[in-house]
Amino acid sequence: NTLDSMMEALFSTGPSGVIQSVNRAATLVTGYEAEELTGRYLDTLFLANDESRPADQWIQELRSNGTVAQEERWLLTKTGDRVPVVFSASLLQHDARQREPGMVCLVLDITKRKQFEKELAKARDEALEANQLKSEFLATMSHEIRTPLNGILGLTALMQDTELDEEQTEYVSSAHSCGQSLLKIINDVL
Repeated sequence: NTLDSMMEALFSTGPSGVIQSVNRAATLVTGYEAEELTGRYLDTLFLANDESRPADQWIQELRSNGTVAQEERWLLTKTGDRVPVVFSASLLQHDARQREPGMVCLVLDITKRKQFEKELAKARDEALEANQLKSEFLATMSHEIRTPLNGILGLTALMQDTELDEEQTEYVSSAHSCGQSLLKIINDVL
């Protein structure tokens, strides 16, 4: 049967929203047997999540437009678990004897996608935290290294303004020059 080979769960209802038929994917995702699903109201299987609308709103949209755009919802399983799904619905063609048509709903389990999104968000948060720690480390190191080095450069500059013999002047000048070179390297690194 073609319907049973679909990845999406399919629910077909009458005009009042009572489930008339389902495919195999619907039984797998809900945990109910087909006989347990038929006769139930479709909206009792779905809960709104933070991003979706209450059932009466999507039913009103369905009656007005003939379709409901895909939206994320929670599906309640037989065991009471909530499964994240993408839900869409369309009105069925109806004959003149029916005042209102039934509907067909397609439901795709997005548990793996949600898990991947959660792992991706966690990895992003960890990368942001590592970047923040790196920035804090560099700021600390910059202060801890530059402060004594600036002291050395200041003192050697002061020493150059004092009376020194030729050998002392050469040593102080070399120390000051090395300190400036070291400061340039530290600035480039940090």
